Amino acid sequence: YDFEPVWSPDGTRIAYTSEFASGEEQVLLERGADGETTERVHEISGDRDILIVTAAGSAKTRLGLSGITDDQPSWSPDGTQIAFVSDRSGDVEIWVMDSSGANARQITFSPREDWMPAWSPDGSEIVFSSKRTGTWELFAVGLDIGNLRSITGDDFESDNWGSVWSPDGEQIAFASNRAGNWDIYVSDPDGNSIVQLTDHPRADFEPVWSPDGEQIAFASNRAGKMAVYIMNADGSKAEPL
Repeated sequence: YDFEPVWSPDGTRIAYTSEFASGEEQVLLERGADGETTERVHEISGDRDILIVTAAGSAKTRLGLSGITDDQPSWSPDGTQIAFVSDRSGDVEIWVMDSSGANARQITFSPREDWMPAWSPDGSEIVFSSKRTGTWELFAVGLDIGNLRSITGDDFESDNWGSVWSPDGEQIAFASNRAGNWDIYVSDPDGNSIVQLTDHPRADFEPVWSPDGEQIAFASNRAGKMAVYIMNADGSKAEPL
């Protein structure tokens, strides 16, 4: 599997998760019923790892460690670092490394799982989803590892998932089932003001901001099958793409 592709900020590279270990292959010889020998290429799969390729698909670079699961890469705004999820410490935590794969360091510490890192536009914080409270909640952590704060901690028995910062850093969009169904919400970075943007009996999730911050695209099965929708940043005029 090759999945979770994300563009570098300058558009020249793509980081993605793969189970294709170091790009290795085996060539197997098979003899058919007619006696003819054919070759079949077999990919050697392994632990999930993060790879970087150019936009043209060349110069593939493997990041990470053998025997360790790394996935969900997220580029820093300046393109010099990548946040990712890893079990290299024994727990599923958020880590940050240079885009070369060097200087990997753990920035969350919890016996529960931490997932889906997303950088703030100024590169000072990472927002992520964590089950450390028993339900999936959103937290933000500074790169100095000192200022962990809750964004969606509340009295709701709900899950919150897939957070992304607005380009101006003033809001965080995410999906939540706090109203009984998965819908799109936005919050200020401190979690003091949470606003529901969509309200549909089907599931809306995985929001992403337009580069100018004026629109939000999201996934939904509201028409009976999975599709991509786009709406204004205030939740109005949701239309399928």
